[in-house]
Amino acid sequence: MNRKQRCQTDTDLVASAANDRGASEFDIFKAAHVAWFNRSVNDREIEHFFVAYLFYRQAPHWVRHYVRNLEPRLEEDASYHSFTPGDFGLRMCSKRIGFALTLLRQKTSDELLIA
Repeated sequence: MNRKQRCQTDTDLVASAANDRGASEFDIFKAAHVAWFNRSVNDREIEHFFVAYLFYRQAPHWVRHYVRNLEPRLEEDASYHSFTPGDFGLRMCSKRIGFALTLLRQKTSDELLIA
């Protein structure tokens, strides 16, 4: 464990692990439970621990162990932090349309300043 990890709070560690993997913090709790207790778990069993984590900002020891031992995702990974408008259900527009929208927004804001 490096110095940076020692200074991070439980919420920092869990949120970072979830963000790196594109998962929810609840999913991290489930995966940690399976890894620690070596058995599958349903959402209801994890809920008690997760709610306590949300209120008191402390993760159970088995979650802390799990997130501290995860390999950090490499920044060089091409899919890391690469979002497209399609990821959010949006269509991509052509550069000309994007430029026209920029001009339209600028004209609208200029008219608001004059009025």
